Amino acid sequence: MGLVPEGLTNRTKFNLQTLKMKNFLLPLLLVYLTTCKTSDYYHGYVLNNENKPLSNVTVMEDNKMPSSTTTDKTGYFKLLKSPNSVSKLIFLAEGYQIDTTRTVWNRYDGAGKRFLNKIPDTLILRKLLHTKNNP
Repeated sequence: MGLVPEGLTNRTKFNLQTLKMKNFLLPLLLVYLTTCKTSDYYHGYVLNNENKPLSNVTVMEDNKMPSSTTTDKTGYFKLLKSPNSVSKLIFLAEGYQIDTTRTVWNRYDGAGKRFLNKIPDTLILRKLLHTKNNP
């Protein structure tokens, strides 16, 4: 006697076997995702609306013990991450809107990461709009 009860159609047998395989693989995938170590630092590039590098942009973590760095002339930054946590990143530059971005979030296909990957991510800062109250 096999894993599938007698008297079922081939299609039903296939669906039951597929379901059993998914039930086996899903826990393995969850274990893998939860044990994956994130990077010890955030890194990436900051550009303006014209896709040109922005230097001297302050990049800092949004948590209880913030650390910060600034971008170089190529717009690149590398910021040591607080241990045992992931934070939002705040980007500050004179003449530009302040931007805050999440570095980890839930997605349909697992956890999404930004600025924690081996390949650097990119953020585009928008210039401040001039108004009557803000010349």
